[in-house]
Amino acid sequence: MERERWPLFDLLNGYVYQGSSNLFTVVHLAPAVGLDSTYLIRTLVSRVSDSGQTVTPLARYRVYATREGGRWVLGNALPRVTRAWRHETIGRITFVFPPTHMFDRVRAERSSKFVDSLARAFALSPAPAISGRTLGRCGRSCRSRACASTGLLIRCCRGIGQLVR
Repeated sequence: MERERWPLFDLLNGYVYQGSSNLFTVVHLAPAVGLDSTYLIRTLVSRVSDSGQTVTPLARYRVYATREGGRWVLGNALPRVTRAWRHETIGRITFVFPPTHMFDRVRAERSSKFVDSLARAFALSPAPAISGRTLGRCGRSCRSRACASTGLLIRCCRGIGQLVR
């Protein structure tokens, strides 16, 4: 079910899978706090030099193991890490943001109108629903660890965190 909602579930794959010498190490496995029948799995991905002498960390993944249809499946961290965040729906867009973020309804309405205008300009059917997460200021978001361990690559540009694909 989750793969239908997020078909591109691994946002770092182009940055992490750059050869066969990567090492995947589970560094943490424990029950997920506040999530019933769910386990948190943290995996460190490192590049190993050809000589095997140098190990360079590339990324740390956070995924969750949950029961689905009588079997264990891996689930995306982002909806779980942001589950208590605020949700505001304007048009087709649902904005998801931390409780401390000041939601700008005027900018959200402009964004919604812009998305609709793009669909019209390119003669496309409008998307039925779009969900976006606002990370806010990069430093604050990274301190909350919501961006560092969910598979998001953040580029800081004048203090603003931007999602980069």
